[in-house]
Amino acid sequence: MVDTGGTPVNATGIYLQGPNARILDNDISRTKAMAGHFSSGIQIGSSRGVVVENNRIDHISKGPGSIYGVRTWESSNVLVIGNRISMATIGVHYLTSSSGKYMNNITNDVTDPYSGGTDGGGNN
Repeated sequence: MVDTGGTPVNATGIYLQGPNARILDNDISRTKAMAGHFSSGIQIGSSRGVVVENNRIDHISKGPGSIYGVRTWESSNVLVIGNRISMATIGVHYLTSSSGKYMNNITNDVTDPYSGGTDGGGNN
């Protein structure tokens, strides 16, 4: 997925809602939100038991909104494993309403690599 977003709202490369799904082996590049909104490569909402694994996420955002590699909200037991995330404000973000583990992820040019969730080890 390349060059998603650009509308006057938040922008997401892949959005998932529902239980026990898998997001595997994707290339997501240049997800752009307009000024004041956020962009995320992968966003998971109202879900449980999701696995996000081996994705490559690269962000470029227009405007001052936050840029997330993987963002979860109102979700439980979300595993984020072995992803490569670059050019983001937050690499992996579990909102306070979410839970899960992240492990073996690599970030580059990410202001805050991990927020919330539980560190399973092997992250840079």
